[in-house]
Amino acid sequence: MKRNSPTIDIHLLGTFDIRLAGNALKFPYEKPKLLCAYLITEGGPLSRSHLAERLWPDRSTHHARQNLRQAIATLKRLFGTTFDELFTLTRHSVEFIGHGRCTVDIELLKDTAQTSSNSVIAAWQSPISYFYPGPFCQGMNIGDCQEFDEWLQARRLEFQSLAITLSRKLLNAGNIAGD
Repeated sequence: MKRNSPTIDIHLLGTFDIRLAGNALKFPYEKPKLLCAYLITEGGPLSRSHLAERLWPDRSTHHARQNLRQAIATLKRLFGTTFDELFTLTRHSVEFIGHGRCTVDIELLKDTAQTSSNSVIAAWQSPISYFYPGPFCQGMNIGDCQEFDEWLQARRLEFQSLAITLSRKLLNAGNIAGD
């Protein structure tokens, strides 16, 4: 992160919350939130046509692409000068590149759940709610987009499974420590 860059905390588990220098970003509607969550979770450059089709399947290609441009403009406005540190835009794709520039709760959960049981002993005193405060993008759906809602459900199950794995490791670590 650049020396003068504000701290960025991204919480996709439980209630969706992104904080820039401690201040919560206020998203005006759901689709920019879901676009942001999708970009962060899926990684790699994602084609604009794929994103437009996924988020606005009931719209014509022209209108879906227009809506995507508006959602990206909303993200640019919300993130301000840090946008370029977090996202790369090309004419054909959008990519989240900010993994090393911010803290993302799903990365903490993945990293901790995937460590060996012996390594998790250091974290065993933290409650599981620290790692898993609730389902991925809790309460969010698109309603008019079955494919996207299926993606949300799959991610919710993925992160819930990781939380269960981590819970087991934390219990084992507690047993090893005699607590």
